Amino acid sequence: MFTTLLISLPLALLQAPDQRPGLVAIPGGSTVIGAEMDDTIQRIHEMPSAASVIAGEAPRGKQQVNAFFISPTLVTNEMYLEFVTATGAMPPPAWATISSDLRAELIQAGKKEFGPSYKFDEETKARWWELNWQNEGSVWEMNPATALEPVVSVSFMDAERYCAWAGFRLPTEPEWVRAARGDTDFDYPFGAKFDRQLISHNATQPSNLAYKMLPVCSMENASPYGVYDLVGLVHEYTNSRALKLDGWKSFSLQFKDAKGKVTDTIYPSPSWDSNRILIKGGSYRNEATNCRIDTRIAFERDASASIVGFRVAASAQPIVDSASLRCLDLRSAVLGGTPRTALDFNMAIGVEKHSLRDLDAIAAKRAPHEDVKEVHLSANYAVFGPHTSLSLTPLKDPFEQDDHNKLNVIDKDIRKSGRLIPLAALYTDVQLDDFDIPSGAYTLVYIPSMKNKDIESWGGWVKGMERDAESDAAPPELGTDVDDAEEPEDPDGVGGTDGTEDGKPVTPPAGEQDPEKDSDKKAKGKKAKKDEKISEPEPELRLSVDISGVPLIPNRPHILIVNSENVALAALPLIGQPTYKKDKSVEHGVTFRKQEGDKIKEAMIFHFKVPGSHGNAYGFSFALTPRDESGASLCNPAQWNALRN
Repeated sequence: MFTTLLISLPLALLQAPDQRPGLVAIPGGSTVIGAEMDDTIQRIHEMPSAASVIAGEAPRGKQQVNAFFISPTLVTNEMYLEFVTATGAMPPPAWATISSDLRAELIQAGKKEFGPSYKFDEETKARWWELNWQNEGSVWEMNPATALEPVVSVSFMDAERYCAWAGFRLPTEPEWVRAARGDTDFDYPFGAKFDRQLISHNATQPSNLAYKMLPVCSMENASPYGVYDLVGLVHEYTNSRALKLDGWKSFSLQFKDAKGKVTDTIYPSPSWDSNRILIKGGSYRNEATNCRIDTRIAFERDASASIVGFRVAASAQPIVDSASLRCLDLRSAVLGGTPRTALDFNMAIGVEKHSLRDLDAIAAKRAPHEDVKEVHLSANYAVFGPHTSLSLTPLKDPFEQDDHNKLNVIDKDIRKSGRLIPLAALYTDVQLDDFDIPSGAYTLVYIPSMKNKDIESWGGWVKGMERDAESDAAPPELGTDVDDAEEPEDPDGVGGTDGTEDGKPVTPPAGEQDPEKDSDKKAKGKKAKKDEKISEPEPELRLSVDISGVPLIPNRPHILIVNSENVALAALPLIGQPTYKKDKSVEHGVTFRKQEGDKIKEAMIFHFKVPGSHGNAYGFSFALTPRDESGASLCNPAQWNALRN
């Protein structure tokens, strides 16, 4: 005997919603976005060479921002070092160790190729390092004196990779602004007026700190929520595209001489580009005008610069962030659309666990900074370790192409066409018991129940039988005796796939043929042939997914775990039949089944739904048993620090 322990834990029981180690909670609210038009025009008059950039900061409006979390500081060198060490990612160019002899060789080669004006500066060093960092003999080391400086010269894509590893994401522009000004309309996180002593820029006071890279938290410039260095120091990546603010309109400006005569008219034209992203805040090399909350500059996703860094953010709901970043490499041809547009990340479910490094051990490796001898870090500062998760993200509308028919109709069409239906994305960092599934993202594909003959005709493998066996007997359900196995429900209501009842020929005994029923038999024969055409796969068709490597239980619907090559790596038997009913009555979340016997093992049960029509939804359930590297089960909710239902 066994019992099933279904646990649906609210987030508050697993982790207080207003606490997230290493992050600061930012409450939701209405936030002022953009600069006043009059101020924008005045700034353009002061800096006409930057007219197109400054013009993109207007107009001012308000946006509603949901509650979220953000790191109190930029990601530092010592934080990024943990990621590089753990993953083998490219170290930032500033960490490259280049001997004087090698530098001389590079300069000589550069002058020969590009001319006598060639310089081996930060930018050329970065390009050289990107091409050569993996070469034999290349050496790098993070300078311990720069441990608390922001990591720079990493691209937007590098920053996203770090976020995925740590289980976070980059903030959006509205979130970044919300963290900086809260409910105020100030130009600076610390108030309405500029203060040279609170911003790391090209004219910081004291002057020995001007135009220099400094450690985070070197100045008391925290926002209302305790977030540091949001203006100045280095520009910061956001996850927002370089698009105009709501209400932006083109305009012109006139420049006049002392006598009031118009000397020039300009038409500022910001570079809106959805392929580029916005960076915010200004840097230590910028003038004061650029070091404001409303500064917004378009930047290439694959570019990097020595004055651009980033900080991490997190949604109030767990799982969503890691799922949205870790599923981006799924192939559209397998998933049925691009991950960003096809997947409903707000409906992601699963479990996750963040990790932190020992801050005392990290601090012991630092060396004094050249310009700031003592740094008072935020109490929320932390160095993150790798993030672990097991998540499922449903597609937004997988059955739209099938007109949201009932499942028995969809099943018949699948058997006839061979077109299996992608339903969701699965991401795993952990081992899955009974399956050899490497860590990564996969597409979950629905395959309806089939008879033995159908499975074999599609090149599949009948579970419990030899690959080339011709027997048509289905194995019993797992955990049951052969004599007790119940006949699975026939989804078509027509019996076996050859048009007979229960897959067994119905032949009257010899001598009992009734001539008067010949016409009735002919009609039934026609119906059987018609049913056969519906339920038996056409021999010339090919299944849309290669199922040859996974065993399937006859008469049981499954969810296939499919890789980027459209090959099924595992077949997960569904628990019960899929459902189609009112959305509110379809379960969506993760529960746990407790081990209490020999026949049923503990597992995590994924219940998920995808949209139907007229307020209905399709529901599916399957079991997985995740294990850690030692093989121990991870089916206890206490082993995870967040669960999303």
